[in-house]
Amino acid sequence: AATQDAQFVEGAVNSSEIPERDLSVQLSGWMLMEAAHTITNDESGAADDQ
Repeated sequence: AATQDAQFVEGAVNSSEIPERDLSVQLSGWMLMEAAHTITNDESGAADDQ
């Protein structure tokens, strides 16, 4: 059986029929933000050492 993806409606996102799919997107976004934070801290820390 086909499942329905999340849909963008009037500025809001309706959840998908599979909760794990929504969680996967949230975790991916969180991991991206953590990586960006780590890279930013590494670059700013390296400049202080020089």
